[in-house]
Amino acid sequence: MKKLIACLIVFVSVFSLSFADNFLSHRYFEIKVDTPFLISNNTFLISDFFQEQVVIDLAQIADSVPEEGFNFSTKFDPSVAVKLEFKRGPKIGIFTGVDCYANMGISKSLFDFIGYGNELNETLKFDANAYIDMFAYAAVQLGWNTKKFKFCVTPTAFMSMIHASANNINATVQNTEDGKFILDASGVFDVYSPVMISKETDWQTMINDTITNLSSSVGFDVEADFSYALSSFLDIGGTIRIPIVPSTLNLKIPYNFSYGLQTDINSLMNGINPEFTREESFGETVNTEYSINRPMKFKATALAKPFGDFCKFYGQFGIAVRNPGAQNKDEVFSYTEYMLGCRLSLANLLSLYLSTEYTDEIYMQKASLSLNVRLFEIVTGIATSSSSFTKTFQGSGLGAFVTVYVGF
Repeated sequence: MKKLIACLIVFVSVFSLSFADNFLSHRYFEIKVDTPFLISNNTFLISDFFQEQVVIDLAQIADSVPEEGFNFSTKFDPSVAVKLEFKRGPKIGIFTGVDCYANMGISKSLFDFIGYGNELNETLKFDANAYIDMFAYAAVQLGWNTKKFKFCVTPTAFMSMIHASANNINATVQNTEDGKFILDASGVFDVYSPVMISKETDWQTMINDTITNLSSSVGFDVEADFSYALSSFLDIGGTIRIPIVPSTLNLKIPYNFSYGLQTDINSLMNGINPEFTREESFGETVNTEYSINRPMKFKATALAKPFGDFCKFYGQFGIAVRNPGAQNKDEVFSYTEYMLGCRLSLANLLSLYLSTEYTDEIYMQKASLSLNVRLFEIVTGIATSSSSFTKTFQGSGLGAFVTVYVGF
């Protein structure tokens, strides 16, 4: 009986602590390491590749590709941060990290051809596009916290390590009267870089050239965010990121490629490999000044705490502009972003996070678990992701992240 009473007292104590700030709810000094990674598409499911017998139904694949075509995307943005923050007073931090984005799109007509074929001697045309962006950055955060109002400004120096885009990848397919199948594909990747890129360039030379060109390649933007406590259970706020000076890439290296494939039904039936041709080359390097910015963002935020720290609901909604101010206007476009989430916490010791969001053109459904002992906290999570909202519930993409906090 005494043990039961003791356990009940401990449970009630821990549960009551879940509704208010406690020893575990705030660190004055912390070091944070974050390693998120996402990969997604809008057609194929991960479960399709983990079956005992994999059945490839080309017609079904063609039907599952949306009208806007097949899309594949990936995102990797590791970071390290060191922060000093007081509940009532200054907030100071330094950050460094890398933002990597890649996206590829292929027209639906290619999958319709694979699934249903084409007429004899009919030539079908397909197109594709792709882009890759990689930024390295370092930032300083300065802010101030009061009982109701929090505000901070984060000026950031960033450098575009590479920007590559291809909007004119084309392919043709033809079935001839003599039973031949002919495929030709070609395109040009325009690669912009602060350093020379070629098959002969080694990593050490690229690093040295990057350091040499650092001063002329660095760009700047400023991010500001604030929050205001309307009541004891509702905070509202906002975040804005404005480009100031773009990063400049001074070299343009065209990467030319063409592929050809030719075969016929008899060859395939007899196990004869298709005739394959491949040509890849870097074109002449051109001196240029290509300006590029990190995405510009405007967001409104809200945090509801109807049950204190035990249960919190949070949300964001905003607009982002990719590559604002780019010389090629085809690379500039805007999109909305949002996030809705819930945090359940047991005395800030063990916490569960659930959220749905659309960020950096990727839909995500996230779940993560946090273990916090004040001096050390680890958050591990997974996410299903896709460029299609409905596909996130079916598992067409996967993400994982581990975040570690050390401090006091």
